[in-house]
Amino acid sequence: MAINSGSIRAMTLVIVIMSSVLVTAQVHAALTCNQVYDALKPCISYVLKPNGSVPKACCDGISGLVKKAATTEDRRMACSCLNSAAKSAGRNVDLGPISSIPDKCNLSIPFKISANADCSKVN
Repeated sequence: MAINSGSIRAMTLVIVIMSSVLVTAQVHAALTCNQVYDALKPCISYVLKPNGSVPKACCDGISGLVKKAATTEDRRMACSCLNSAAKSAGRNVDLGPISSIPDKCNLSIPFKISANADCSKVN
């Protein structure tokens, strides 16, 4: 099978389109689960013993996470990461304190922290 100039142009166009899609996907998927988990590590002590106030480092971590989640895709990623973490925690961990943290930190996040949040509806 001979390769003609039309085939070369078509393959070049496909490569350019695929490269654009990959670059766009990388730009939109800026937030990773590791970043989400790192931001929330200071909250673990409060979740395990929800007495008193939420540690400042926990509130700062959530505040930073909200700032990093600048796009809908980032917010959906953060939601999915939190859902996965909540599901993996199992039934032995009371998730009630987790969902109250944003209010106690005087922060607003665009979704409820739970194992059952519908992340596809997060904007």
